[in-house]
Amino acid sequence: MKNYKIEMDGYPLGGGANEIVYSATDRATNQAVAVKMIPLLQAKITVRLAGEIYLLYEIKHPNIVRCVVFSNQKRGLVLR
Repeated sequence: MKNYKIEMDGYPLGGGANEIVYSATDRATNQAVAVKMIPLLQAKITVRLAGEIYLLYEIKHPNIVRCVVFSNQKRGLVLR
């Protein structure tokens, strides 16, 4: 997460049952990005999320968010 400046001046952009999405800035490129943080939970949830991560890497469509970075952090999974 040191590569991103999480914008904590307001509320998260959104989230779901197992994740929170934050607005952030990529420190290397100064590009605005969305960072999805997913706490490591039960094994079956982690397997489902692995499928989502794989699909986000593979799908290239203008109306679907593209996953460009995946990181396994101490606090959970991080997607950008």
